[in-house]
Amino acid sequence: MLSDGWQRLEAEGVDLAFRAEPGGQVAALFVSCEGQQVIPLRILARRLFFGIVAKQVMAQEPVSLNGTEAIHTLMEGRLKDAEVMVSSYVAQDSDCVYDLVYVAPSTVFQDRLPEFDRFVKGWVFTRKRGL
Repeated sequence: MLSDGWQRLEAEGVDLAFRAEPGGQVAALFVSCEGQQVIPLRILARRLFFGIVAKQVMAQEPVSLNGTEAIHTLMEGRLKDAEVMVSSYVAQDSDCVYDLVYVAPSTVFQDRLPEFDRFVKGWVFTRKRGL
Protein backbone atom coordinates (compact mmCIF):
# COMPACT_ATOMS: atom_id res chain seq x y z
CA MET A 1 0.00 0.00 0.00
CA LEU A 2 3.01 2.27 0.26
CA SER A 3 4.45 3.54 -3.03
CA ASP A 4 7.97 3.42 -4.39
CA GLY A 5 10.74 4.60 -2.13
CA TRP A 6 9.54 2.76 1.00
CA GLN A 7 11.72 -0.09 2.27
CA ARG A 8 10.78 -2.66 4.88
CA LEU A 9 12.48 -1.87 8.18
CA GLU A 10 13.17 -4.49 10.83
CA ALA A 11 13.00 -3.12 14.37
CA GLU A 12 12.52 -4.81 17.71
CA GLY A 13 9.05 -4.40 19.18
CA VAL A 14 7.52 -3.25 15.88
CA ASP A 15 5.09 -5.49 14.02
CA LEU A 16 5.51 -3.79 10.65
CA ALA A 17 7.67 -0.82 9.67
CA PHE A 18 8.82 1.01 6.56
CA ARG A 19 11.37 3.75 5.95
CA ALA A 20 11.21 6.13 3.01
CA GLU A 21 14.33 7.21 1.16
CA PRO A 22 15.21 9.86 0.56
CA GLY A 23 13.74 11.73 3.47
CA GLY A 24 13.95 9.25 6.35
CA GLN A 25 10.21 9.14 7.07
CA VAL A 26 9.07 6.09 9.05
CA ALA A 27 5.65 4.41 9.05
CA ALA A 28 5.04 1.70 11.65
CA LEU A 29 2.36 -0.59 13.05
CA PHE A 30 2.45 -1.77 16.66
CA VAL A 31 -0.04 -4.36 17.94
CA SER A 32 -0.47 -5.29 21.59
CA CYS A 33 -2.82 -8.17 22.49
CA GLU A 34 -2.08 -8.90 26.11
CA GLY A 35 -5.58 -9.27 27.55
CA GLN A 36 -6.11 -5.57 27.21
CA GLN A 37 -8.55 -3.86 29.47
CA VAL A 38 -10.51 -1.04 27.95
CA ILE A 39 -8.46 2.14 28.37
CA PRO A 40 -9.52 5.49 26.89
CA LEU A 41 -7.88 6.06 23.52
CA ARG A 42 -6.47 9.45 24.59
CA ILE A 43 -4.49 7.73 27.34
CA LEU A 44 -3.30 4.99 25.01
CA ALA A 45 -2.14 7.62 22.52
CA ARG A 46 0.15 9.24 25.11
CA ARG A 47 2.39 6.17 25.39
CA LEU A 48 3.45 6.55 21.75
CA PHE A 49 5.31 9.74 22.48
CA PHE A 50 7.80 8.59 25.12
CA GLY A 51 11.24 9.69 24.01
CA ILE A 52 9.96 12.76 22.22
CA VAL A 53 10.72 15.97 24.10
CA ALA A 54 9.36 19.50 23.75
CA LYS A 55 6.09 17.92 22.59
CA GLN A 56 3.31 20.08 21.28
CA VAL A 57 0.02 18.44 20.32
CA MET A 58 -1.30 20.35 17.33
CA ALA A 59 -4.54 18.36 16.94
CA GLN A 60 -6.22 15.35 18.51
CA GLU A 61 -9.61 14.05 17.46
CA PRO A 62 -11.69 10.89 17.42
CA VAL A 63 -12.03 9.24 14.01
CA SER A 64 -13.44 6.04 12.55
CA LEU A 65 -11.10 3.64 10.78
CA ASN A 66 -13.21 1.19 8.80
CA GLY A 67 -15.82 1.11 11.55
CA THR A 68 -13.41 1.00 14.49
CA GLU A 69 -13.23 3.93 16.88
CA ALA A 70 -9.77 5.50 16.90
CA ILE A 71 -8.00 8.67 17.90
CA HIS A 72 -5.79 10.67 15.56
CA THR A 73 -3.00 12.81 17.00
CA LEU A 74 -0.82 15.29 15.16
CA MET A 75 2.13 16.61 17.10
CA GLU A 76 5.59 18.05 16.83
CA GLY A 77 8.60 17.66 19.06
CA ARG A 78 12.25 16.76 19.30
CA LEU A 79 13.67 13.25 18.89
CA LYS A 80 17.42 12.68 19.20
CA ASP A 81 18.26 16.32 18.47
CA ALA A 82 16.00 16.47 15.40
CA GLU A 83 12.76 18.39 14.98
CA VAL A 84 10.07 15.87 14.04
CA MET A 85 6.37 15.73 13.38
CA VAL A 86 4.17 12.74 14.18
CA SER A 87 0.82 11.57 12.86
CA SER A 88 -0.60 8.65 14.84
CA TYR A 89 -3.77 6.63 14.99
CA VAL A 90 -4.65 4.45 17.98
CA ALA A 91 -7.50 1.95 17.72
CA GLN A 92 -8.70 -0.73 20.13
CA ASP A 93 -10.93 -3.75 19.81
CA SER A 94 -11.91 -6.22 22.54
CA ASP A 95 -8.56 -8.04 22.28
CA CYS A 96 -5.87 -5.67 21.01
CA VAL A 97 -4.56 -2.13 20.73
CA TYR A 98 -3.30 -0.99 17.30
CA ASP A 99 -0.92 1.94 16.89
CA LEU A 100 -0.18 3.30 13.43
CA VAL A 101 2.54 5.92 13.51
CA TYR A 102 4.22 8.18 10.97
CA VAL A 103 7.33 10.07 12.09
CA ALA A 104 9.34 12.41 9.90
CA PRO A 105 11.70 15.33 10.11
CA SER A 106 9.60 18.49 10.12
CA THR A 107 11.07 19.63 6.80
CA VAL A 108 9.80 16.56 4.89
CA PHE A 109 6.76 15.59 6.98
CA GLN A 110 4.17 16.57 4.36
CA ASP A 111 6.00 14.79 1.51
CA ARG A 112 4.84 11.27 2.43
CA LEU A 113 1.88 12.01 4.73
CA PRO A 114 -0.77 11.25 2.05
CA GLU A 115 0.80 7.80 1.50
CA PHE A 116 0.68 7.09 5.23
CA ASP A 117 -2.97 8.18 5.38
CA ARG A 118 -3.81 5.71 2.58
CA PHE A 119 -1.84 3.03 4.46
CA VAL A 120 -3.92 3.67 7.61
CA LYS A 121 -7.22 3.58 5.75
CA GLY A 122 -6.37 0.12 4.37
CA TRP A 123 -6.51 -1.58 7.77
CA VAL A 124 -9.53 -3.29 9.34
CA PHE A 125 -9.05 -3.64 13.09
CA THR A 126 -12.20 -5.09 14.61
CA ARG A 127 -12.75 -8.76 14.03
CA LYS A 128 -16.35 -9.65 13.29
CA ARG A 129 -17.18 -12.60 15.52
CA GLY A 130 -19.03 -15.53 14.00
CA LEU A 131 -18.04 -14.78 10.42
